[in-house]
Amino acid sequence: MSVLEYLEVKIIENCNYRCSGCAGWGNIAQREVYDIEQYECDIKRISELFSHVKMLHILGGEPLLNERVTDYITIAREYLKDTEIYLITNGTLLHTKDDDFFQCVKENDVKVHISHYPVEKDMNKIDIACTMLKERNMRFEIIDTNLFSVSMLLENNRFDVNDTFLLYNIDFHATNKNYDNLDMVNHVLNSIITKNDVNDSKNKTINLASKFYNNINEETKNRLLGDGYTIIEQF
Repeated sequence: MSVLEYLEVKIIENCNYRCSGCAGWGNIAQREVYDIEQYECDIKRISELFSHVKMLHILGGEPLLNERVTDYITIAREYLKDTEIYLITNGTLLHTKDDDFFQCVKENDVKVHISHYPVEKDMNKIDIACTMLKERNMRFEIIDTNLFSVSMLLENNRFDVNDTFLLYNIDFHATNKNYDNLDMVNHVLNSIITKNDVNDSKNKTINLASKFYNNINEETKNRLLGDGYTIIEQF
């Protein structure tokens, strides 16, 4: 039998965050959960088809919005006894969970991965959650944003530019369909140059729709090219 390197299971569609450009659509999704009975059938079948599943990610949306998250964890461990299981969460709801939740996660040897988004307003909640995990000697890790490669459709407002786009490693797609403000595009590109945290680990590919590629400020373009960026025209 073959080995499955990686499996991810979305146990709920919606999220408690509204991140622009969410790759999983959790920012706009309606509440919809993975039927627990169907989930068990699927996990059981996976265990029959493969001799080993190396890694399982339980995620959402925000998985902690699913009140039966511990049942999904227990079922996964029942059938995938040697799998490295991760609970992928933004961490902001961990401090609301009871002892039964933490006991289930620990007993089933699940590692908690907290996605560190560039939203500082909820860091106190995450700090509390980390303290709770440490006190229980549980395995957890905060995933820093430089491990994310976010491809998003940038909305035409300053919040996205200054508080979202520039704090991620982003492959910037400005499309003819959803982005018409050339001044804003030039603002974004100039902000990339002046942002203090620009470094060699940052994604240095910029995709621009034709009308922007052909009209962006030449000085801005030359400075970006000189800093090692590649600007690609999207037709």
